[in-house]
Amino acid sequence: MLLGLPSMREMIGELRAAARWVIVDTPAGLAHVDGVVTSVELDAVLMVIAAGEVARGAEDRLLVDLDAVGTQVLGAVVNRVLPQHADTIYHYQQYYARSQAASDVK
Repeated sequence: MLLGLPSMREMIGELRAAARWVIVDTPAGLAHVDGVVTSVELDAVLMVIAAGEVARGAEDRLLVDLDAVGTQVLGAVVNRVLPQHADTIYHYQQYYARSQAASDVK
Protein backbone atom coordinates (compact mmCIF):
# COMPACT_ATOMS: atom_id res chain seq x y z
CA MET A 1 0.00 0.00 0.00
CA LEU A 2 1.52 3.29 -1.15
CA LEU A 3 -0.16 5.38 1.53
CA GLY A 4 1.83 3.79 4.34
CA LEU A 5 5.20 4.29 2.69
CA PRO A 6 7.76 6.76 4.05
CA SER A 7 7.59 8.65 0.74
CA MET A 8 3.91 9.43 1.41
CA ARG A 9 4.77 10.77 4.86
CA GLU A 10 7.57 12.86 3.34
CA MET A 11 5.24 14.27 0.68
CA ILE A 12 2.65 15.27 3.29
CA GLY A 13 5.43 16.88 5.36
CA GLU A 14 6.61 18.88 2.34
CA LEU A 15 3.07 20.01 1.56
CA ARG A 16 2.57 21.09 5.18
CA ALA A 17 5.70 23.22 4.98
CA ALA A 18 4.52 24.88 1.77
CA ALA A 19 0.81 25.44 2.47
CA ARG A 20 -1.45 26.54 5.26
CA TRP A 21 -3.98 23.78 4.57
CA VAL A 22 -3.40 20.35 3.05
CA ILE A 23 -6.57 18.53 2.03
CA VAL A 24 -6.28 14.86 1.16
CA ASP A 25 -9.20 13.15 -0.57
CA THR A 26 -9.18 9.38 -0.12
CA PRO A 27 -11.50 6.61 -1.27
CA ALA A 28 -14.50 5.99 0.94
CA GLY A 29 -13.32 5.03 4.41
CA LEU A 30 -16.15 2.55 4.75
CA ALA A 31 -15.08 0.63 1.67
CA HIS A 32 -11.30 1.00 1.80
CA VAL A 33 -8.68 1.18 4.52
CA ASP A 34 -6.86 4.00 2.66
CA GLY A 35 -8.63 6.77 4.56
CA VAL A 36 -7.79 5.32 7.95
CA VAL A 37 -4.14 4.66 6.98
CA THR A 38 -3.74 8.18 5.59
CA SER A 39 -5.45 9.77 8.60
CA VAL A 40 -2.51 8.79 10.81
CA GLU A 41 -0.37 11.34 8.98
CA LEU A 42 -2.96 14.13 9.15
CA ASP A 43 -4.08 16.53 11.86
CA ALA A 44 -7.76 15.67 11.52
CA VAL A 45 -10.40 14.35 9.12
CA LEU A 46 -13.78 15.52 7.91
CA MET A 47 -16.05 12.65 6.96
CA VAL A 48 -18.19 13.07 3.81
CA ILE A 49 -21.24 10.83 3.77
CA ALA A 50 -23.69 10.33 0.88
CA ALA A 51 -27.21 10.35 2.31
CA GLY A 52 -29.09 7.15 1.66
CA GLU A 53 -26.04 5.35 0.25
CA VAL A 54 -24.42 4.26 3.50
CA ALA A 55 -25.93 1.63 5.75
CA ARG A 56 -26.95 3.04 9.11
CA GLY A 57 -24.28 2.39 11.68
CA ALA A 58 -21.50 2.14 9.09
CA GLU A 59 -20.18 5.59 10.00
CA ASP A 60 -20.01 4.46 13.63
CA ARG A 61 -17.66 1.65 12.57
CA LEU A 62 -15.49 4.13 10.68
CA LEU A 63 -15.42 6.41 13.73
CA VAL A 64 -14.22 3.48 15.86
CA ASP A 65 -11.48 2.71 13.31
CA LEU A 66 -10.35 6.34 13.21
CA ASP A 67 -10.39 6.56 16.99
CA ALA A 68 -8.31 3.37 17.23
CA VAL A 69 -5.46 5.06 15.33
CA GLY A 70 -5.82 8.34 17.24
CA THR A 71 -7.38 10.42 14.46
CA GLN A 72 -9.34 13.54 15.40
CA VAL A 73 -12.67 13.75 13.56
CA LEU A 74 -13.77 17.34 12.93
CA GLY A 75 -17.28 16.37 11.88
CA ALA A 76 -19.30 15.10 8.97
CA VAL A 77 -20.69 16.54 5.75
CA VAL A 78 -23.82 14.85 4.45
CA ASN A 79 -24.29 15.31 0.72
CA ARG A 80 -26.74 14.04 -1.92
CA VAL A 81 -29.64 14.78 0.38
CA LEU A 82 -33.02 14.15 -1.25
CA PRO A 83 -36.44 14.82 0.30
CA GLN A 84 -37.05 11.08 0.62
CA HIS A 85 -33.95 10.86 2.84
CA ALA A 86 -35.26 13.27 5.47
CA ASP A 87 -35.13 10.53 8.12
CA THR A 88 -31.47 10.00 7.23
CA ILE A 89 -30.64 13.57 8.22
CA TYR A 90 -32.10 12.97 11.67
CA HIS A 91 -29.93 9.85 11.97
CA TYR A 92 -26.78 11.81 11.09
CA GLN A 93 -27.69 14.57 13.55
CA GLN A 94 -27.89 11.94 16.28
CA TYR A 95 -24.62 10.38 15.10
CA TYR A 96 -22.84 13.73 15.19
CA ALA A 97 -24.19 14.49 18.66
CA ARG A 98 -22.82 11.13 19.93
CA SER A 99 -19.51 11.82 18.20
CA GLN A 100 -19.25 15.26 19.81
CA ALA A 101 -20.12 13.91 23.25
CA ALA A 102 -17.42 11.25 22.91
CA SER A 103 -14.79 13.80 21.89
CA ASP A 104 -15.75 16.09 24.78
CA VAL A 105 -14.96 13.27 27.21
CA LYS A 106 -11.40 12.87 25.88
